[in-house]
Amino acid sequence: MIKYLWLSLKMQFRIPFSIFFALVFPLLMMIIMIASYGNFPIGNGYHFIDKYFLISTGIGLVPIFMISYPIWIAESIQNNSYRRLSYLGVEVKKMVVSDILSYLVLTLINVSLNIVVALCPQPCLMSLSQGVLTFILAGDILKKSRQLY
Repeated sequence: MIKYLWLSLKMQFRIPFSIFFALVFPLLMMIIMIASYGNFPIGNGYHFIDKYFLISTGIGLVPIFMISYPIWIAESIQNNSYRRLSYLGVEVKKMVVSDILSYLVLTLINVSLNIVVALCPQPCLMSLSQGVLTFILAGDILKKSRQLY
């Protein structure tokens, strides 16, 4: 079962759009919102990050459970991949359960990352956002320099 779960997770991480909208985009939105408006108090001891944490978590969970998972299952049924896997001796029930568990693991990663970013103080968020932007720009510059040669 662990082997099937590992394979399902590897297949999940091979789809960059799914990973981006499930893990990266909610964090970027949280960092942008906190950087733009600050972490002002909203009453009863709560701050803006306390409210936006739930929004960011929801932004990450919607693509996982409303888009990626149903499309994954429907596509697997439509192209008969489960049937072909059963012909090859793969236990299909374990594979389906591992697919479901891989989405749950992706959800736990999403919530964990949101908690870590929400617990960072605002100066830490600024440094984190600058580091991420520098990493993205450095990758883009490196890619363009490779295209020149």
